[in-house]
Formats: sequence, C-alpha cells, structure tokens
Amino acid sequence: MSKRFTDTEIWKEQAWFNELPPLYKLAWMYVTDSCDHAGIWKIDVVQLKKDTGIDTFDLRDFIEKCNLDYDRFTGEKITKERVKIVDNKWLWLTGFIQFQYGNKEGVVRENNITKSATDILKSLSISDEGINKGFLTLEKGSGRVVKGT
Repeated sequence: MSKRFTDTEIWKEQAWFNELPPLYKLAWMYVTDSCDHAGIWKIDVVQLKKDTGIDTFDLRDFIEKCNLDYDRFTGEKITKERVKIVDNKWLWLTGFIQFQYGNKEGVVRENNITKSATDILKSLSISDEGINKGFLTLEKGSGRVVKGT
C-alpha cells in the first residue's frame, strides 16, 4: 500500500480546487491516490466511475477545470498545467513529484524513489518538459541543482 502526502490546505487555500464541481473534487482525490509514484495515472474512466460512483465523467472538462486558476493580484482567470494527457493513455499530475519529494527549498534530492519516478517521466519523454517548465527541480548526486527557467 502506497502512502502519500496530501495538501490539507487544498480545501481552503486553493481557489482552483474550490471552484471544481464536487464530483471533480472526488475525481482529483481519486487520481492523486491512484497514480504511480511519478504522478502518472493510466487513464481508465470506466474504473474511475466504478470506484467513485460518479455516473458521468468528462475527462477533458475535468482537465480544463483543474488547470484553471486565478491571479492572486487581479483575480483574473489564468491557466496552469496541473494535469496533462500524455500519449492519449496517461494523465500526468505535473507537480506530483515536486510536492511528494521536494524539500523546504523546493528541490527534489536524488535517491532510489525519486530516480525511479524521474525514470518513469523519461520513459514517457516528459522529463525535460517537467524540468523546463518548472514542474520539477532536481538535485543530482553531485549536489548540482537542475531546474528550468
């Protein structure tokens, strides 16, 4: 059984999450609990519906709503890439590794678990994107920090 950190402030501090319909909040929790240790969930809407009791589910609408956010200064709607479809088979929770394994400085130190997770991203050809878009900041064994711009 995998154990995960959860953001207890998501219910109060995350405007994007508060704006989700209740069934999408449930789906978000389901996906974050069901994904692998790299934040990759094999898309299976039938299983999601069966496990959660959700009757109808539109994956593309779910992604669009999860990626909606609000500028804290202006209140205007903005888009974030929290969730992405990869190869029409996988759902990538882009901030998962950073959230689960990052230290207080926001750096993910290389160890067996994080190397395995980043190897999964490499196998899906999304590792560089994760670094370049700032989803992931890694500290390699040499202590060298690798992050995007």
